[in-house]
Amino acid sequence: MAIDLPIVLLIAAYIVIGVIAWYILKKIIGVIITLSIFTMILMSAFGFFVYKDIVDFKASLKNGNTVIMIENNAALSGFTVAGEQGQVLSKEQLATAASQYEKGTLKELQGSSYKLFILTPQFVEAMDSQEFSLEDDPLTKEQVLAILRSSDAVKTAAGYGISSNDLSEEIKAQLLAQVFEEGIQNPIFMIARVKDHTMKVYPETALFKGMKYIPLTFIKKAVSKVANETKEAASDITAKVIATVKS
Repeated sequence: MAIDLPIVLLIAAYIVIGVIAWYILKKIIGVIITLSIFTMILMSAFGFFVYKDIVDFKASLKNGNTVIMIENNAALSGFTVAGEQGQVLSKEQLATAASQYEKGTLKELQGSSYKLFILTPQFVEAMDSQEFSLEDDPLTKEQVLAILRSSDAVKTAAGYGISSNDLSEEIKAQLLAQVFEEGIQNPIFMIARVKDHTMKVYPETALFKGMKYIPLTFIKKAVSKVANETKEAASDITAKVIATVKS
């Protein structure tokens, strides 16, 4: 019985293609496994360094920090907290802070604080929370932003039906403290704000610098186990600022 040559060639081609495909598939599987292992190792290492940075961040909250909101090279509000003491930045101090920021002399702006945090109004805009208050009266984040941007916070607050005996800078500092405290209790939100440049941390660790170039999805997985680390340390910043204003 004669063998049909085309069928033989077809079978041979099928076998050759199968062998080549299997060889390629093994290579692909090997690459996938290698990448998976590498990703797991990288995730573990990244998670460890994130944890170290968050521990360092907690230390900054306990040892002292300065928080300033800047827009168009103008300092809208600011305060410092060290230990149990808070201090609202005066108009003169805010003017000096704005000048130092514009010159890029962040070391001088940091002063004796352990960390310096510079926020923009977009930090507030990115927040989901609407739970802000002044003199126990509720405020939306849009109202908070309006007060922070105003030249007369007392008058602007009065426009929302809120009467306060505090100075304009003191009112703004109380609201800025609430914004800061709310934002940094969520490390993922905080890191996202570092990535989109609505918050700057100084001095900036190598990891914070690296986070700007790492996808947020990757960061979320790495920090999921340490997401509660900052909550306790950051939970009384507003209370310290208000206590200073009301004393």
